[in-house]
Amino acid sequence: MLKNENSGVFYGSRNNWSRVCDSCRSTACAVYCRADSSFLCAGCDTRMHAANLLASRHKRVWICEACERSPAAFLCKADAASLCTSCDADIHSASPLACRHHRVPIMTILDTSQLTPMDREARVLKYREKKKNRKFEKTIRYALRKVYAETRPRIKGRFAKRTDVAEEDQMLSTQLMADGIYGIVPS
Repeated sequence: MLKNENSGVFYGSRNNWSRVCDSCRSTACAVYCRADSSFLCAGCDTRMHAANLLASRHKRVWICEACERSPAAFLCKADAASLCTSCDADIHSASPLACRHHRVPIMTILDTSQLTPMDREARVLKYREKKKNRKFEKTIRYALRKVYAETRPRIKGRFAKRTDVAEEDQMLSTQLMADGIYGIVPS
């Protein structure tokens, strides 16, 4: 496995390690600064972007909460997660239910007071917990509907009105009676 010293990226296999801060190289990164093209932890981001007025205007975005290796591009409202484009495509193409999630493009971070590592850890843990608890199987939302559907009369597998069922029963009973008259010879 090769390591690129400039970016902190590991090449060779897709692993679950989070990306390391480009400045201190000791903690996991929390934001991506587009102006500097660097991945920074919360402490380094605060230190670098509070240094002067020009640096404080840099546009920064959160890191993807799924892979923790790319800048986030979308915010999924249903999962409350910021996702990069590849993770967004992977997650939201997994099932028809996930395709319906409301996603919005991510806004840049301008205030450094928003960036606290504890908040990020809490959001990542919340996302991972929700990801574990996902259920893609069909669930019956209203048990009463199922009971009613099971008791409704059917003709040839389709639901029928009760008057249609009565007419069908009457036709069958008259056919049986007609068959009974001609089928049995009195002795």
